[in-house]
Amino acid sequence: VEQAGKLLEDVPEAAMRCDRCAELLRSGAELPFAMETSGFLLRAESRMLAVGLKQGNSDRIMENIADRLMEQAEEALENTVAKIEPAMVLLASALVGTILLAVMLPLMNIMTAIG
Repeated sequence: VEQAGKLLEDVPEAAMRCDRCAELLRSGAELPFAMETSGFLLRAESRMLAVGLKQGNSDRIMENIADRLMEQAEEALENTVAKIEPAMVLLASALVGTILLAVMLPLMNIMTAIG
């Protein structure tokens, strides 16, 4: 947790979570409680971790939790892109239309002058 805090120095909120979690662990708190209290995990995930620690399956449970969190992050990113994408298409269309008009209008003036 301390190493993660050092890696996340550029993100103050995440670094504070790491520091708080490390502080709780140093004071003797159990890992699931420390991770839930510091904001790393939600209550359901924290309970899954607690059960996994008691059963000796903590590696598999942590992998499961990591997979679920990765899927949530990917969904959030896809939702953000889905909101921005139509605006980008409109902007690109307007830009292409402007370029076409800039080329076609002088061409039309030349054609009317010729014929």
